[in-house]
Amino acid sequence: MIFGVFQTRVGPLNGRTLMKCLVVKIGTNALTKEDGNINEELLADLTCQVAKIRAKHNILIVTSGAVGSGKSILKINRHDEVTRRQIFAVVGQVKLMSIYSKLFQKHKLHVAQMLVTKEDFMHRTHYLNTKNCIESLFKEKHWIEQKVKEEV
Repeated sequence: MIFGVFQTRVGPLNGRTLMKCLVVKIGTNALTKEDGNINEELLADLTCQVAKIRAKHNILIVTSGAVGSGKSILKINRHDEVTRRQIFAVVGQVKLMSIYSKLFQKHKLHVAQMLVTKEDFMHRTHYLNTKNCIESLFKEKHWIEQKVKEEV
């Protein structure tokens, strides 16, 4: 797993409020067992750790594993390699996000999914849209928590 830290703006639009954001990259090899299935025990441990530190940090999980997850569901050989990988990825992504959602719900946390490509970082407008979406999700998280506290 790879961990990174960057500052992100949260709160007032004037940009004065900064909060550290931890970026956790989980690769396919870390995510899967030897048999190719998702290592739910590892993900359960990770979600528990995220739940503990999220009060002080925004957490952004960058995950691989959709293809591996799809391979554990489907057994196909009749397409070219690119098509097979795409089929595995689209089927496996649903399973992978379902697992993340189930595990984070145990900590009363919601997950969001953003699919990005390298083009989203190569073109300024795409990059700014991606950045804005991520920062807005972090702002929304704080607003939702505040509303819940006010209603209790």
